[in-house]
Amino acid sequence: MNILIADDETAIARRLEKLLRQLPEVEIVNSRTRITDAVLALIELQPDLLILDHQFPNGTGLEIARKLQHYSPGTHVVVYSAFLLDIDKQRYQEAGIQAFIDKTHEVEELLECIQRYHTRMTRETIDSN
Repeated sequence: MNILIADDETAIARRLEKLLRQLPEVEIVNSRTRITDAVLALIELQPDLLILDHQFPNGTGLEIARKLQHYSPGTHVVVYSAFLLDIDKQRYQEAGIQAFIDKTHEVEELLECIQRYHTRMTRETIDSN
């Protein structure tokens, strides 16, 4: 599974990269700390999963989420943010995002979400063959 992390906090992005690289189902992990770089990475990498922060200095993760359907329609998204109480989840849901995890204390939930997604992705691949 290929994962892209979009988070403006470099330390958090690097910590997640290191953690996710230890998972057997994860093949490639990349991270970007700016909205424009994240959108370019979506176009180039076409990741299976995007771990998306909400708050960026120059905008919000919603800007990235809205571009997904056009640039990387097969990418699933988990909004992983410390600002979950402040975001308009309905607007994210309108952009096709359904998973929201609080990054202030729920890294285990993020790992479980990734593993569930990988299992679902594997089943879909088997079923399509």
